[in-house]
Formats: sequence, structure tokens, C-alpha cells
Amino acid sequence: MPASIHAIRLEPLRGIGILVIEARLAFAMVELFFGGSGQKVMKVEGRDFTPIENKFLGKFVERMLRGMEESWQSVVQLQGRYLRTELNPYLLNAAGPGDPMILATYTVNMSPINGTVLFTLPLAAIEEFRSLLKTGVAIGDDPDNIGLFRRVQQQIGEIELEVQAVVDVVEMTLGDIMGLRPGDVIQMNSPGLDQVELWIEGKRKFLGKAAQRGGNKVFVAKEKLEPRPASR
Repeated sequence: MPASIHAIRLEPLRGIGILVIEARLAFAMVELFFGGSGQKVMKVEGRDFTPIENKFLGKFVERMLRGMEESWQSVVQLQGRYLRTELNPYLLNAAGPGDPMILATYTVNMSPINGTVLFTLPLAAIEEFRSLLKTGVAIGDDPDNIGLFRRVQQQIGEIELEVQAVVDVVEMTLGDIMGLRPGDVIQMNSPGLDQVELWIEGKRKFLGKAAQRGGNKVFVAKEKLEPRPASR
């Protein structure tokens, strides 16, 4: 606390949605907007947002609502409406004490600004649209849909992922790891560099081999791997 808490409505969905902007992110955005660097370290405990800061953050939330309207076009025509900012989360009355909620967490990392935005909505709000959300979305020939699809496709294609060429994975006890010294040998199961797995974000995706090309070490993919079944 404090956090920038905003009540919204996504008509025709039922119920009230809540958008929460983490304090450090909110203050960094305000500072950057008004000419600062966004890197100023600010003590946020015990400090409320000023009317000007709340006004700016409300405008930011309204821009997010326009994005929600666009992303939901293929399912239902939404109309986002900004209701109010709220200091006390207990006064929001978004749902009853026993009502299940949908929670989406978004991490913003645009140096020097970083932080978290939370969005929550009562599960009952999307109950009548659940069958549509589970089915595939047809792009069709609508230029607006095609343009939206291409923009999303381009942005997704620019996401950076961690890729590792893994020769083998072995299991060791903590005691064995703590006892490792320079010169120790760890026995591998793989016969060599002809059986190398390509892992993407911690998941095995391709099988291939390691090689050298132009003086550089390279991975040569041979086949796509199916995900391993979850252990019971």
C-alpha cells in the first residue's frame, strides 16, 4: 500500500472489474509523464495519490479499456466504462465473499519503468460466453480483424525467449553438489553431442546434434519432441 485501485465496467459483462496498478509502477509512470526520468526512488508507504496523479492514472486505465475492447471483438462487443478510483479496497463491492474471481497478472518491464498490473473480474461475468471463449476464433475477411491479427502476431513474434542446448540432464543430491570440486567428473547418460535437446523456456522442444560452422558452435535440429507426460 498504497496501490492505485480502479473500478471499471465491461458492458455487457455483469459485475465490476478491478484494475490495480502497483505503487512503484504508478509513481514511476506519473513521474515520467511529467518530465522525470522514472528512476526516482520514492517512499510510497503512507502516501496517498494526489488528485492530479489519480486523474492521470485514470486516463491510463481508460486506454487499457480500449485495448480490452479491441482484443474481445471476435467474442463480444465490449464497451469499457471507467467508474472511479478507490483508496479502500473493501469498499469496492466487486463480488460477494464466496464468489469466485478471475485474476490476471501483467508484468510491465519497459526500462526504467517496471512493476505489476492486476486485473480481476467475477467469474460469473463471463459465464454466458465461456463456450465462445473455448472455441477457436475465425479471422475471416474483415480487414479490421486481419489487421488486429497481424499486429498481435508481429508483437508475439518479437518476444524474446531463453533457448538452451542441453546435452543431458542428471539428478544429483544436494550433498553431491555441495561436495563438487574443480576436476570432479559428472557421469552423463547421453552418448555424446549427437543427442542434444533444444530447450525453450525450460521445456524440451527439439532433438538434434551439436556442430561447428564457421568457427561457431551451432545446434542442428533433427526432429520435434513431444512434451513429456506429467509424472504421477
